[in-house]
Formats: sequence, C-alpha cells, structure tokens
Amino acid sequence: MHAVWEQRHAALKAYFHELLEGAQTDPDHIPITFQRHKGEVFQLEVSVKLQVLKQLRVATYCIEMVPISLERIDVLESKMRDLQDEVDQLREDSEEVIENQSRGLQDLEVSVKLLQDHAGAGAGDDQSGGLVCWNNNADGIVRTNPPGLYHVTAVVNYKSKSTNAAIQFMKGAECIQTAYCGFTDGYCSSTTLACTTRVEKNQQFAVKCPVSLTGMSFLTIVRLGK
Repeated sequence: MHAVWEQRHAALKAYFHELLEGAQTDPDHIPITFQRHKGEVFQLEVSVKLQVLKQLRVATYCIEMVPISLERIDVLESKMRDLQDEVDQLREDSEEVIENQSRGLQDLEVSVKLLQDHAGAGAGDDQSGGLVCWNNNADGIVRTNPPGLYHVTAVVNYKSKSTNAAIQFMKGAECIQTAYCGFTDGYCSSTTLACTTRVEKNQQFAVKCPVSLTGMSFLTIVRLGK
C-alpha cells in the first residue's frame, strides 16, 4: 500500500507541474463575450479552461448585467457633490477654528506680557515668578515707589450687622471711593471698589472697613503709565 501511494503521489506531482507549465505557455486568450440578453439586460460570458490530470474542461460563467438608469446616476452624483461640499465646509471650519485658537493664544501671550510689564513697573520689595508680592505690610497699607497713573481695585469680604456702615478706599489721607455695606445678618458678603487715579511717589493706599472681615480680601494695583 505504501508503494502504491508513493507512485500516485509522484504522478500527481508531475501532473501538477504540467498544469502550471501549460498555464504559463498557453498562448490562447480566455474567450469573453458581452451581448444583449433580453430587454435592457446584458450578459457577460467568460470561459475558463480547466485541466485536471490529463483531462481538459472548459467552464463558462454567465453574469447578467442589469443597467442603471441615468436618473439613479444623477442622484448618486448629486449626493457625491453634496458630500464633497460638506467635506470642504468642514475643512474650512476647522482651519478657521485653528486660526482663531492661534490668534487667541497670541492675544493671551500679549496680555500676559503687558501684565508682567505693569507688575514690574510697580513692583514692591520682592518678586516671585514675575508677579508682584507685597510683603511686610502688616499695617494693611500698600506703598508705591514709582509715580504714575494706576488702576486700583479692592475686593473686601465682610459680615455686617449694620445698614449704614461704609467701607472707604483711601489714598493717603484722601477718601477716593466709598461703598456702603448692606445688612447681612451674620452671612458673608463682598464688595468691590475700583478706580483709576494719579499716584505720586511713596503714596499709600489703604481700605478702612468698620465691619468684620471674613476670609481674605484683595488689593490690586496696576500701573498704566507715567
């Protein structure tokens, strides 16, 4: 049995090589026909030669080609154009968003640079990371060294049991702004005082608050120019 199988295996191998060599050297072309089948339906016929062992067979494949109406083609082209328009619009929108983001980042960098310049011009005793740190102000008074035009803002957090108490914004001995406290019945409240004023050298700013302070209050000074 083993010898018979070896002989058959050798014969199949030889036939397979003949089949490959015949496929490479066969000059005949595969016959193809395309003709009207019935009505508007066309038929594509493709004949393929198949050789198995020593026998040659021809297999014919028939494919019916159903025509597509011009109306359906027009609809498809219209949808493709609409899709292309949407893609172009999305591309333009994305480019506009990227441009606006870049412009916003540039504006932010310019704003930060201006703030740093103003902070450096009106700096106190120390600086940390480019921001002004007003130290040694245990008396609650901020002193400016260089004269110029300043924008000053004070945010005061407080609790008040009175309806006529007034928070005063002081420049030296002069009260430059007043804000009246509302009755908070023990609850926390906040008020903001802000103004743009001319400041002379070593002039002092302070906030007088006759009610109880809560949390942390803030005093911001920005030098606008000489």
